[in-house]
Amino acid sequence: MKKILLSLAICSGISASTPWMNDPGLWFFQQESYYKENLEKRMLPVGQESFDSVSRILVGQEEIYPRALEMIRNAKEQILFDMYLFGGDIADQMLEILDEKHKQGVVVRLILSPVRRSEKKAEAGNRTQIFETLYNETLAEETVYSYPTPEGFTVQEEADNYVKPPYRPKVLKAVNMGLPVVHANPKFIPDGGLVKINHQKLLVVDGTRALVGGMNFATTVATNHDTMVEVSGPLIKELEHIFVNTWNLGFAKDDSSILHYNEERALADMQALRSDNNWHFARAKSTLTAPYLKNTREVLVKEIGAAQKSILIEQLLFNDTETLKAVAEAAKRGVQVRIIVDPGTHLYGFDWKGGPNNKAVALVQALQEKFPGIDIDVRHYKIKHGQEMHCKLIVIDDKIVGLGSTNFTSGAFQSNYETFVFFEGESLALAYREFFEKDWDTRGLVVEKLNGLHKLIGMFSDILF
Repeated sequence: MKKILLSLAICSGISASTPWMNDPGLWFFQQESYYKENLEKRMLPVGQESFDSVSRILVGQEEIYPRALEMIRNAKEQILFDMYLFGGDIADQMLEILDEKHKQGVVVRLILSPVRRSEKKAEAGNRTQIFETLYNETLAEETVYSYPTPEGFTVQEEADNYVKPPYRPKVLKAVNMGLPVVHANPKFIPDGGLVKINHQKLLVVDGTRALVGGMNFATTVATNHDTMVEVSGPLIKELEHIFVNTWNLGFAKDDSSILHYNEERALADMQALRSDNNWHFARAKSTLTAPYLKNTREVLVKEIGAAQKSILIEQLLFNDTETLKAVAEAAKRGVQVRIIVDPGTHLYGFDWKGGPNNKAVALVQALQEKFPGIDIDVRHYKIKHGQEMHCKLIVIDDKIVGLGSTNFTSGAFQSNYETFVFFEGESLALAYREFFEKDWDTRGLVVEKLNGLHKLIGMFSDILF
């Protein structure tokens, strides 16, 4: 029976258990009962209170990746890393340091996505011609890659013959190095959609500092326009709890020695940073999509409903009906609303003709037509080749910032493992307003009137996103 279950698991794209997992190979009808009997009692409290924090904004691979490497290089006690996409050169650099730290006795825990059989073949050396051209030969002058090169990161705005290089996962490499890796099982979320993934992006080091936001750590997607915040202060305790819960949802054999948060040290670190203008004090509360808490949509709609002056949204995917209704009601009562979305021309390698974001665009255009003078507008982000506008960001009334891994879609609110954090602090909110307005002014494209096909794509996008 175990062999049959293992074969089914592999065929469904789930990797075999690592030494740090104890995957029982559950059938779909066993998920709920297993969770209640074996895991629910191990879940640490999350999302029940607000915490003091200081945060600084990091943007793009140029700021996020170097800071992440620096954090793990300086780690003395523990490194917790939960990442959806993990591959390519940035993963190689991280793994080299993680392996060294692990051998030095630093506690290392990794939560990564499972590897498919096709990706195992790629890791074994079955490379495509694109891969060979990109990594083992001189780049052809006529070929444009939106990718870091040995000479540094360069992107061309236009190129008809652009080719995006393949994703090179490094999960197997981490496992083979003997690093503690688990794959969180999102099927524990009941009543979700067909697609369920662990979509979180979180790094916590020494119980003192953390990175949280939307950036994946994979070179193929390194060109994405995205943001994370580096966090210090008591919020770290909450982020550690989130990691431990997800670690246990990966059938982890051991969750001991993970909690390293120290209140005295956290307060001292936070106070030292408050005098730095790059760091912003805020009260912070986490929301999640998880089997033990599913409240991001609820809190988001409530915050939008309480908005008095302005709502700024910058999102990769935005089609959740309830959230869109809340935004529409805010605009109708006089709140200024500005929305930036990805154009959806090559999401996941396909041209979706606007995809799920057509739903948000259609709403804005309908409101503008029905209520002349209403203060709501939407723009597409002018993406570069191989790039997505990957932010998951909302700024409300210049005092509340929400960001994390959560797209504003029904799938993200119902099916995935997602972490979103609401920060209440004017300084951070104004910094992110500046971030948003720069994108609006320099990268925002006026959206043409949607036709019937585009509206139809938007209407049915909930099925896929």
